[in-house]
Amino acid sequence: MWILLLPVLLLALVILIGIIALGRWLQTRSRHALYTWVVCAVVVALMLMIGYMY
Repeated sequence: MWILLLPVLLLALVILIGIIALGRWLQTRSRHALYTWVVCAVVVALMLMIGYMY
């Protein structure tokens, strides 16, 4: 049961980090925060692709 919840929790964490990074980027317009958001988006896309395969 916990194995099924782990990807969901990880996905929620990544989305949360992405939202925070996007908020920081909107405030500061820093390149680092934008890169963080892009990495989060890529990770979410990969996780969704893997999820659809299984």
